[in-house]
Amino acid sequence: MKRTIYFLVLIIFIVSTVWIFQNIIRKEGLDEGKPIILPVERFIIQHLLHDDGTIRTNVELQDGSELALSESLGLWMEYLAEKEDSLRFKDAYDTLINKFLLKEGVIAWKIEVDEIANTNALIDDMRIMKALFLEGERTGNKDYIETATKIAKSIVMYNRHGEHFVDFYDTDHRYANEEITLSYLDIEGFRYLSKYELISEESIKVLERFMIEIPSNNGFFPKSYRVVTHTFQFDEMINLIDQVYTAIHLEKAGATTDDFYEWLKEEFYKEYLLYGRYDRETKKRSVEYESASVYALTILYSLEKNDTRFAKDVYERMLTMQVHNQESQYYGGYVTSENVTHSFDNLFPLIAERKLFDEQVVN
Repeated sequence: MKRTIYFLVLIIFIVSTVWIFQNIIRKEGLDEGKPIILPVERFIIQHLLHDDGTIRTNVELQDGSELALSESLGLWMEYLAEKEDSLRFKDAYDTLINKFLLKEGVIAWKIEVDEIANTNALIDDMRIMKALFLEGERTGNKDYIETATKIAKSIVMYNRHGEHFVDFYDTDHRYANEEITLSYLDIEGFRYLSKYELISEESIKVLERFMIEIPSNNGFFPKSYRVVTHTFQFDEMINLIDQVYTAIHLEKAGATTDDFYEWLKEEFYKEYLLYGRYDRETKKRSVEYESASVYALTILYSLEKNDTRFAKDVYERMLTMQVHNQESQYYGGYVTSENVTHSFDNLFPLIAERKLFDEQVVN
């Protein structure tokens, strides 16, 4: 009898241990052969992710922790969907519903203290919509699909000026602006609109042709397009984040961006680094700072171009901006020596690093 009780206790202990371990694995992202939780992911969870699911913009309280952006939530949801982290994705979804989603299906672009913005940002709505469709289709979660569809319908209804999609919609004044920032033209997101029959396949073809025919000036892309005057606008001092993001979208639309890509590589290998801004005419740097987001997007761009060598070289440079001291409270984060960081300078590197692991470019 005692022996039977002993074995029953032993079996219960083993089953409980296995169950606990499986849940740890699921939470830490170790399942299905994926790498353990990345240091920057742990930094985000510990220092940027609030209990209510919003993500602080800066690690310092006095520098904007009460400001939460739909950009940050969208990047986080994109990452969790790609990682197939269903538990944390559900938390992020609840934050979207409880904090950011307005009744029209529009997503407030920022929440500051208790004040919710009445405008959206097309790129962020599109990113969140894509993440919901991706996770919803993978898991069969109807709530995710329905919410994604609601957001998609609002994009089609509100973020348009005539036949053109535009940057933002103001729900209070029922006003859509007259300009589209070209780095907002996420062709993969628009293809979801067609897949769910909210716009026609012909509309996608028209958009792809528009993107393929976007002009350049001295090798750089325009910042925006004014839909009323049908004119492209170029910045004098170009933002490299905008340029690389635009290039990624153009590649996915079937455009050729070889000239810009070769300049980017050449510029990087001069000093094994990139700067945040460049003069459009001289092509020389106009600032002295580097950006983790620039490096992360360049990694994603190089992977889109199937150039793993360049991706690895840029990755190595990006890692020099990360805190590697495990004794530091900011270990894993992309934090400056003055303890300054921004959410996107951690979220973009997180997405890029995970993609490098998933595609076995690094291990």
